[in-house]
Amino acid sequence: MISIVLLLWDQVDRFAGFRYEVSGHVIGVGFRAAAAAAADELGCFGWAQNTARGTVVGEVRCAKVIAPQMKEWLAQGPAASRVDQVVIRDYENTKIKLHFSHFKILPDDRDTCFRDEPHQCDAFKDPQGGDSDSDGSPRNEL
Repeated sequence: MISIVLLLWDQVDRFAGFRYEVSGHVIGVGFRAAAAAAADELGCFGWAQNTARGTVVGEVRCAKVIAPQMKEWLAQGPAASRVDQVVIRDYENTKIKLHFSHFKILPDDRDTCFRDEPHQCDAFKDPQGGDSDSDGSPRNEL
């Protein structure tokens, strides 16, 4: 019986991962540091970064049961902030591509962008508004 339970436990996806972009009054108010503190408290890891367009973007990995709490925190932000919108893209595959031991604050001058929203690079935007690469294939995560 124990071996069956262990086998089933091993096959259950226990982790969640998502990318986010938060807009509003989120720069210069300690949003990233507060997000790092909230993530550490919840046992999440990942990163946050200010963008040139005045948003905060990042990624989070944590236990599946904790992810909703981190998303809720992002929607509220710290007291000094004003969150107007949070765009979240959940990852279907939560295997960790980049390993973090904590929640990292990335420097503003680091060039971080993705093939798709949120925080899509201009180079990947389709002028026709579609969500595919030039060869017609669906866009994938970087």
